[in-house]
Formats: sequence, structure tokens, C-alpha cells
Amino acid sequence: MFLRHASLLILSLFLAVPALGQQKPGGGQPPKQPTPTPAPREQPQTPQRERQTDFQRPIYVTGKVVLEDGTPLPNGVRVEMIFNGQVRRQDYTRLDGSFTFELGSGVNSGQMADASMSSGDDPFNDRTQQRMGMGSMAGRVDLSGWEVRAVLPGYQSDVVVLQNRSALDNPDIGLVVLRPLGHVKATTVSLTSMKAPKKAKEAYEKAFKAVSQKKPDADKAAKELEKAIEIYPDFAAAWDMLGQVKMQRKDLPGAKEAFQKAMAADADFVSPYLALADIEIQEKKYAEAAVLTGRLLEMNPYVPRGQFLNAVANYQLGKLDVAEDSIRKLQSSNEARNYTISHYVLGAILASKGNLPAAAGEFQLFLQKSPEHQYAVQVRERLAEWQKQGVVAQNPTPATPPAAAPAAAPTAKP
Repeated sequence: MFLRHASLLILSLFLAVPALGQQKPGGGQPPKQPTPTPAPREQPQTPQRERQTDFQRPIYVTGKVVLEDGTPLPNGVRVEMIFNGQVRRQDYTRLDGSFTFELGSGVNSGQMADASMSSGDDPFNDRTQQRMGMGSMAGRVDLSGWEVRAVLPGYQSDVVVLQNRSALDNPDIGLVVLRPLGHVKATTVSLTSMKAPKKAKEAYEKAFKAVSQKKPDADKAAKELEKAIEIYPDFAAAWDMLGQVKMQRKDLPGAKEAFQKAMAADADFVSPYLALADIEIQEKKYAEAAVLTGRLLEMNPYVPRGQFLNAVANYQLGKLDVAEDSIRKLQSSNEARNYTISHYVLGAILASKGNLPAAAGEFQLFLQKSPEHQYAVQVRERLAEWQKQGVVAQNPTPATPPAAAPAAAPTAKP
């Protein structure tokens, strides 16, 4: 959804200055939730027809994500289905924290959002089930080896282990609890927004629905958000969403003002820091972006997006050690798989430091994980040039090994 702001990040690579496009974790718009189709009513079911209907009926996995301390969950928390440590499907929570996966239908709208995932496979079709050893029979699917977890920066998720399921089973797998990794000041939940009056919250929820639908209605969302803010001027989450709406409208000055209002209303709210830093980088105000992300990471070091933007900003400022430290922390986090572009960034940093063999290794990793990326051709040309000059080997050794996504909950180390 367009609440997850898009940006244009500028990163110099040697002699060229290409545009470094933002790679979004989890990517894309939180999916519209599926609605089970009622059973046909034309005629009574014979046993044979009942078996056929059961075979064709979708199988659902539903649940709810909650925070351990009982505070409200932020909107749009990512929920992942994992097989053998690899993310195969993902969904986003609704306003009440609930989520839904539809199995056997071939598509979940949040599936395979990252280029590093094997997007050619539907994990629940017959061909993939056979290859993965997933037995199936009419109306059932074997989910042995599959797990569900939630992803929220600064929190560790419970992991729910799945088993055999059928269309007639209760789809609810219960609660997925998120627990804080440590004491952090900045949070993804705006505490001041929790104090908003009922009418302000209702207007905010209407705005959220307006921008979450298949065709977002920015005008309606802006109207409802302005109503919410008028009722409760310290509604940081509403200011933040209004900034996202203004970004969608290409109104960057208006968006910056809204994000600044959000920060003024709640200085510990993560989202406006990231959004404002994004804009500063678009406008090549790298010092401002570095200050914003540096302040954020001091309050909460577990924000992968903050680490990424901090690395880009400090690279542009020539602070290569700081940039390298930020990008390596991102690569060591559980979110690394959603930032394959980090290998491109680290390659540029290492090249600027004169360590061409290590830079070449990072570029090779980038090409392995994102062979169709818009910078792939440019990176291949640079590698070929270095190899021709004899400054790197034909098959350079990666500077950092590819990070395997663990099946268990995220670790405390960012």
C-alpha cells in the first residue's frame, strides 16, 4: 500500500552516479484478504459431490498478532510462512492484528514480494509439493516443516509450527506474540496516538481503509486524516499517514511538514523518522538524513530500514566507516534477505575504500540474488572491466557469505 513510501535514493558508484532505488522489505501493498466462497445451494450433495467440493474448497490459515505488553499493534505488520528457513508466503495484519493465508489457491497477494525469494514456485501446487516432499490428498495439505511468524523491528516473534490441514479444519492457529528484544526508546507504536479520542480514531480507521483498498482513495483519506488531526492535534499516527498521502500526491513539502508534525507529537515514533530521511535523501540533503537516521538508531538499533538509509546518507557524505558499519549490521539481521540491494551498497563502499576484491565479492552476491535488477548490467560491466585489468579474480570471493534466513524467531543481534 502506498503508506509504505517510495523513494529515489542517489548513490555514487565509482565514476558513474546511478539512481539507487529503494528496495522495500516485504514489498508491495498489504494484500486484500480472501473471502471464503459459500457452498453451492443448487441441489443436495451426494457423497461423491461432497468429496469433490471438499477437494476444491480453499484451505485457510488464520491467526492474530499481538504485542506481549498488550499495547495496540501497528498497522500492516508482516506475517511470513516459512519452509525450511525460506520465506514462501507473506501477508499483512489488518487493523485488529488478524491475518489470513489461503492455501491451495495458487496465489496469496503478498507472496514472494522480495527478489531474493524463489518467486517461480507456488508452495501449495502439486508439482512443488512433490519436489518438497509435501504429501497431499483430496481436501488436505501436508504442512510439515512449515512455520508462521511475524516480523516487526525490535521484536522477537513466536513461531507457530504447522501440520496437516484440511478444508474442514478450524483455520485459526491462535496468537502470534511479539516480544521486545531489549529496552528501546523509539517504537513502531505511537503512544500518544493511543490516547486519541474515539471520533479521531474512527476517522483514522476510515482513512486507513481508504488507502488500503485496491484503488486507494487519497482524497478521502486526506479528508478523514485532517478531521482526526483537528479533533486531536497530537495524533502522531494520523500526521504520519497524512505525510504518506501527500508523498503519493508528489507533494514533498507538504509531506515533510506532516512528518515533522508527527515527530513533534511523538518524538519516539519510528515511522516519520524513516519517511523524512527518505525525502532528505531524494533532495540530496544527506547530512540531514544522516542526523535523522543516527538519532533513530540511537533510540532503537533494530530498525533495518534506518540502517539502510543511514548507510546511504553517510556514504554520500564520505563517512565510509560509518556507512559500512550500518550496512553490515543490516546484513547480519534477519531482514537481510529483504535488502539484496545492500550488497550493491557495500560493494560501492568497499570500492571507495580501495578494496576491489572485497567489493567484487559483494557485487557477485548482488548479482546472484538479484540477477534482473536494474543495476545488474552496470555491475557486470564493472566486474568485467576489473577482471580485464587484472585487479580482481575471474570468480571473486564474496566479502560476506549469503545470510540464510533462520526458521526460528529473529535473533537479538541487529
